[in-house]
Amino acid sequence: MNGFIPSPFPLPPQADLTWWNLNGEQLPVEPLIMKKIRRGLVKLQKKDANEFLSINPRSDDLGFVTGVNAWEQFLPVTERMLQGLALISDPDMSHITAEASSKQVGHFSFLPPSDNKPGGGRIGEVVINLYDNLPSLAALSSIKEGEDHTISFTNYDNESVSHFTLFCRSVKP
Repeated sequence: MNGFIPSPFPLPPQADLTWWNLNGEQLPVEPLIMKKIRRGLVKLQKKDANEFLSINPRSDDLGFVTGVNAWEQFLPVTERMLQGLALISDPDMSHITAEASSKQVGHFSFLPPSDNKPGGGRIGEVVINLYDNLPSLAALSSIKEGEDHTISFTNYDNESVSHFTLFCRSVKP
């Protein structure tokens, strides 16, 4: 499923959702209620039932379940945050250098579900939590092609910060 939900940010504690595609057409999705759970994560519940949207990351199966586990937790992001995530994830859009070593590192990739770190991902050897770094992602959305930008990410343990230089090759994936 893909689409977007016009919403204020930060998000309200609970909201009825209407899904739209990028052409401005409403998507025929069953009515869902978005409810905050913890640390910016939300669950998407059927409006008139105790069932929650679930996406299995191993198979991409989409369905509804009666309990909220890791696969039923979602991290809403703004368009600017999504643009920043695209920049750190796509090698065609950028390259990333660790400031400590001046060596090029790998792009962002999500951790496997078995790591049990929702919202966690890796840039090179550094593990970050997207929730803790949403402002840094949003700041990347203003970078132009051919520019360098220094970015700092709080590590998943929340005790240290890693610094990188991102060179933007292209703003279009």
